[in-house]
Order: sequence, then structure tokens, then C-alpha cells
Amino acid sequence: MSQKWDNSNSRIEPEDAAEPADLIIFAVKFNGLKDAIQAVRNQVGEHTIILSALNGITIV
Repeated sequence: MSQKWDNSNSRIEPEDAAEPADLIIFAVKFNGLKDAIQAVRNQVGEHTIILSALNGITIV
């Protein structure tokens, strides 16, 4: 019999302290980046890789 994964408690809220994530991917418009960074501040560690795929950047 295979064991089923229980993900009922897998949601992490921004204010939750948690072990650092291995990888965080930001896929937001540039003007949403500051809020996105603040939302994950408790999940970033020394070795967390951050990948940003920004939209809405204007080259002048």
C-alpha cells in the first residue's frame, strides 16, 4: 500500500517563521517586487536562491 502525502498543513503565510526555502521564484511586475520581497522575508536563508522574472520594466 502506498503512503499518501498529506499537504493539509503545507501552506506558509508571510508572517510564519519557517525553515528557509531552497528556491524562491518571483514572477511579478516590477512595481510589485517590493511587496513580494516583504512577503517572503521569513522564508529566506543564507543559501536561498532567488530567481526573478520581472515584467513591466521600461528601458529609457
